[in-house]
Amino acid sequence: MNLNDLELNPPKRLAHLPLVMEVLRQIGIPDIIDSACGIDPRMKVSHGECVSIIIAGVFAGEHGLWRLQDRLDVYDMATVMQDSGFCLKEFHDVRLGRCLDALYRTGPDKILSEVAFRTIECHDLNTDFLSFDTTTLSFYGAYEEEGDPEWSPEVESTVDLSAVPVEHHVIMIP
Repeated sequence: MNLNDLELNPPKRLAHLPLVMEVLRQIGIPDIIDSACGIDPRMKVSHGECVSIIIAGVFAGEHGLWRLQDRLDVYDMATVMQDSGFCLKEFHDVRLGRCLDALYRTGPDKILSEVAFRTIECHDLNTDFLSFDTTTLSFYGAYEEEGDPEWSPEVESTVDLSAVPVEHHVIMIP
């Protein structure tokens, strides 16, 4: 063997991505997504694998989907994904977009609920004080004026705040 015949490539990074992917695998996030969204036999990579790559991109500091495969190319993704046949080129913009479409059609709340449940179960988390929705306050029910076509709850200017139930828990983490 002649040393001149060897092709030397620059080393690729791992950083913290193997740890992130191991947490995803332990919880079973790719399997949850594939189970919820289904698997299209025409696709070379599953929706769960696409989400794993998107999450790897986020943890690598890249939040956009455009050319994500190019930005992740500096990492040894075969090692990160624990797949010697891993091909980053399969995760192009169109494939990632189709994955997001499938997630939307399935219902992100359904998937998030399953991921949260599996995370709680996997890590035996305490659920004594659990607030799942941290971003919105929603009201559901019938309105007295529902039969009136002129009335809309969005334009109602007077709200009786004493009728709004409020519950608040503060969790202190040392």
